[in-house]
Amino acid sequence: MAYGITNESQIIDLNTIISGCNQYKEAISALDKSGSIIREAGETCNEKALSVDGKTLESTIIQIGTELERLKLTLQGYADQVISDATQVYNAQVAELKAYQESLNNNN
Repeated sequence: MAYGITNESQIIDLNTIISGCNQYKEAISALDKSGSIIREAGETCNEKALSVDGKTLESTIIQIGTELERLKLTLQGYADQVISDATQVYNAQVAELKAYQESLNNNN
């Protein structure tokens, strides 16, 4: 894919993208901690602690905690993919700029 890069200022700022994705991943790390706390709460809401007609919310609450932990992994995967895609674009743009500069030098 051609990006039309003729100047270094046109190249994406890979470091900023990586930094932003890492900050995003750090922020979603709370999902893992929250999921764990919710699972623990679910284990507490067993038949002895909280039941109506012998039924509890234990498995439902544990499932919610587990889903939060899985969501964290999914969201981290998205951030990792953004970093991977941005790195590919960055490398292609740098190569394009280099080729452009070499063509200018060869024409002189």
